[in-house]
Amino acid sequence: LTTMSAFSATYKAPSEKYDFSSWKYETPKGSDIKNLSNYKNKYFNLGEEGDIVFFFIPKTDGVDRNKNLLRSSNIWYVDYDHTLSLNMKVEVSVGSYEMNIAEIIGIDDSNKDVAPLVKIVAKDNNLYASVKNSKGTNEYTQIKEEIGQKYFTLKLKVEDKKVIVYVDGKEVLEKDVSFWEYKNSFRFGAYPQTNYGQYKVYVNSFSAY
Repeated sequence: LTTMSAFSATYKAPSEKYDFSSWKYETPKGSDIKNLSNYKNKYFNLGEEGDIVFFFIPKTDGVDRNKNLLRSSNIWYVDYDHTLSLNMKVEVSVGSYEMNIAEIIGIDDSNKDVAPLVKIVAKDNNLYASVKNSKGTNEYTQIKEEIGQKYFTLKLKVEDKKVIVYVDGKEVLEKDVSFWEYKNSFRFGAYPQTNYGQYKVYVNSFSAY
């Protein structure tokens, strides 16, 4: 018990470095945490290099869902301009995997989530963007090869009813989303779609407006 207590005490809260006043944390245990001041655990903590670390192992005791995400409290429609900017890297213990690392999540009139308009997906060491079309199906586009545990910048921009995706400062995708009538918000972190392996997402800068 003493060993476990000492180990737990080594975690640092990301709020020591980052401002989460307009964010909430969607935990793997099924709850949402709105006050992140001094909040920390093995799933969400401040890394040795000052990064936010999202850690996750699917199918473990006490885990109710694969979500391990920060979600913006700002709600908006695609009629207006909004941007999510991230600097991040991905570490996964297995070669074959799929994990959503950023999303534009839709919200219906009863404030329930609907399927994401946009998903940025790390899959088998490559990066993909999945964007819904007017028929309701997802269109996948590879936007970066060999992400390989190295930092990259990601920007999701909504402008003039279009979604524009940038990776490392370069525009890699533009899609018309004028058909999309739902409210939306940004979220990012570790959301594995595969139920094996260990997942880590490191983020050392983020902004959303």
